[in-house]
Amino acid sequence: MNFEQLAYVKKLYELESMIHASETMHISQSEMSQSIANLEKELGYKLFSRSRKGTTLTEEGKRLIPFILEILESKDALLSEIDTMRTNIKGTL
Repeated sequence: MNFEQLAYVKKLYELESMIHASETMHISQSEMSQSIANLEKELGYKLFSRSRKGTTLTEEGKRLIPFILEILESKDALLSEIDTMRTNIKGTL
């Protein structure tokens, strides 16, 4: 599991379309699909049901999506704090 896979899951969850999600992430549809499939294999659960009408969360996906969103929010907060710390460094070496 990595942040990239979680970001793909988040985007697919938000847009409910593999085509639109992959376009938004500037990757191929097959790359996104394969990455999510690898994550699902690692987890042992399908996160999404795919159909011609779109892509929706499975029951397992509904249980896990809050954690995925929280992890990505925490990552963004961490990176923001690191940037703030770098800009606040004073003095010379």
